[in-house]
Amino acid sequence: MVNGYSWLMVVLVVLEVAVMTFWRRELGVWAGPVVLIILSVFIAGLPLLKNQLFPAPVGASGLSVSARRWISWGVWLLGLGVLIPLYYHILRNLPTDINKSDIIPTIEVCVRRFLNGEKVYAEITAFPYPHFPNYFPFKWLPFFIPEILGTDYRWLPLAMVAVGLGFYHHNLLSARIPTWMFCLLAVAPWLILLYYHLHMPWNIAYTVELLDLGYYLIMAYFLIRGKVIITAITITMALLSRVSFAFWLPAYLLGVWVKENKPYALKLGLMVFGGVMLFFVLPFVAPDHEVLAKGENAYFRAAMASWSMSEADRESGKKVPHVMRDETGFASWVYLLSEKGAEEKIRLIQKIHLGVSLGTALLIGLGWLLVRWKIPAKYYFLFTLKLYLGLFYAWIQVPFFYLFITPLFLSLFLLQEMNMNRWNAAAAGAFSGQE
Repeated sequence: MVNGYSWLMVVLVVLEVAVMTFWRRELGVWAGPVVLIILSVFIAGLPLLKNQLFPAPVGASGLSVSARRWISWGVWLLGLGVLIPLYYHILRNLPTDINKSDIIPTIEVCVRRFLNGEKVYAEITAFPYPHFPNYFPFKWLPFFIPEILGTDYRWLPLAMVAVGLGFYHHNLLSARIPTWMFCLLAVAPWLILLYYHLHMPWNIAYTVELLDLGYYLIMAYFLIRGKVIITAITITMALLSRVSFAFWLPAYLLGVWVKENKPYALKLGLMVFGGVMLFFVLPFVAPDHEVLAKGENAYFRAAMASWSMSEADRESGKKVPHVMRDETGFASWVYLLSEKGAEEKIRLIQKIHLGVSLGTALLIGLGWLLVRWKIPAKYYFLFTLKLYLGLFYAWIQVPFFYLFITPLFLSLFLLQEMNMNRWNAAAAGAFSGQE
């Protein structure tokens, strides 16, 4: 039997998937962001509302352990078998093009500079416009592998998401859920990826979002069950690819420190700090203290370009720039409601974004103080990571659609975790044996 909370969670996740796939651009720029935020809040908060996070499993699958393994890993292999030919077709028909996107060309420059011993974070003059590489190291550093092998860089993101989904499928084996829900969660990520490959191939061809998705899936897995050094590595890699959860991380470490395992929190914090120093600060920031400021200026220039409206768009009656038409973020609200110029509007949403991100992290920390005796820290902060990312991306100044793919997949992971058999053990000692 599946209780009412689990049924409601399934409905919420299905609605989020719908908004991010076939309901895309159907809700309007006013309603779209609100719907996504409401869904994020309930998906993150619903398991937390239930006393002690479902200490009793909602119902075991009728499948044997062996059958579950065959189904889970069979779906993983089948999913890859379907996606690889589609992926190859997309790469062949949509080659890297600086006029379409500068993401992969920028990564290529960073990798080649690094391998040649040149300064990575320096102005790129080979592009049709001035450009400064503002990506953190783990956004570009792993691409030394395809560079050395002489293969298309874009195969690496597919490999990384395959690894991330491997951990997702391994985690699924522990979920105490009915057979239909087990099968649904097994195929859901692959169906979403298939939809994006078929209907939005440009998000596959011109971005490396699957790399970040892989990082976050691996990090989510090890936040729950990883030993401290492995958890630190996965957090560092995700953080130094996209720093979106930078304000959430201190709240998580403090939460673990306050109630559950001070040595674990201390070791984890020091290891992540050491990783950031080793891979970013010492090699790149220490020699040039202006790297972060230059990167921020580059991002602001990109935002200015994204917030501009072409004459063709104005003549056709478009009300917002192209980047806002996917109805994912509140940038469209600021664009339409503020009477200031583009630069002032972007400065405004930057301030709102910073305030919302800091405020959300603070509220998550305060919320933990209220429920810390009922909920294990690692589960509380994993679920509130969904809430944090939902609000973070909702107020980002350039709400590219592909940025919202990772929070969507995190919802699938949370649907697994709310039905795990580990709740009681975790309540007794969340981090025992993980140092």
